[in-house]
Amino acid sequence: MGFRTVVVSSRCKCSYKNGYMVLQNTDIKMVHLSEIDSVIFETVAVSISGVLLSELCKKKVRILFCDERHLPYSHVVCLSANYKSSECLLKQVEWKEETKDHVWANIVYDKILKQSDALRIAGKKEESSKLKEYLDYITPGDVTNREGFAAKVYFNGMFGKDFTRDQRNDDELNACLDYGYAVLLAIVSREIVKNGYNLALGVHHKGVYNPHNLACDIMEPYRPIVDLIIVNNFAGSLDSKMKEKFWNLGNIEVNYQGKGLSLPNAINEYFRSVCFCLEEEMIPLESYRYTI
Repeated sequence: MGFRTVVVSSRCKCSYKNGYMVLQNTDIKMVHLSEIDSVIFETVAVSISGVLLSELCKKKVRILFCDERHLPYSHVVCLSANYKSSECLLKQVEWKEETKDHVWANIVYDKILKQSDALRIAGKKEESSKLKEYLDYITPGDVTNREGFAAKVYFNGMFGKDFTRDQRNDDELNACLDYGYAVLLAIVSREIVKNGYNLALGVHHKGVYNPHNLACDIMEPYRPIVDLIIVNNFAGSLDSKMKEKFWNLGNIEVNYQGKGLSLPNAINEYFRSVCFCLEEEMIPLESYRYTI
């Protein structure tokens, strides 16, 4: 697996030559594909060869595209990432609704627990304790919406009582959250596809127009990592330094079951445990939690 994040942020021609990604602007730079973990095209003023995209996909490199505002809007998913795709699809179709409800309750539990940890790390002990009170009231499928109630306490604690989490809000703080979550979604999506599973068939998320329902489910307990990056580094705008923190998400190490793993590897292990619970109807997931 590669370790470099290649960010293309200015007018550039990108091509492939002898195992290298070639970036041609006023000068020429070359990066061997074996070293690349992620490529982020932060500008629309870029020319990309089909051969390069094909070779990047073969190497399972995470590819993220940004719009004219330099905000992530799409990523590339390799359809041949796993030879067991058909077998996994059949398993997904057979997941029982009752089991999915119990697994979703566990995912919500994990998310709220990590939100509480993030608040504690951010010095918000009162809000952290308040969030833990919701844990005992989570039901299968989270039909009482403890996730929603906890989110209000959480975001107000992390970003102030005047903050509103709304993707329609054109403010810098929400833009940072959207950017960070988009990078996280790309990381989660890649790990799911590597295991052969279909992104559209989720545990709880069932959006008809959402091609990443399963990734939206799995990423929930990992959102607080993005939030802490913002709390520790936000200086009023989504500037290049802030974006760089998000670009390096894949290099963050977390404690998972007593061992240090990169964030993508921890997510991969967590996703596999979720699938095991769904397919073997083994609940709960407590032993598969990570530590911030």
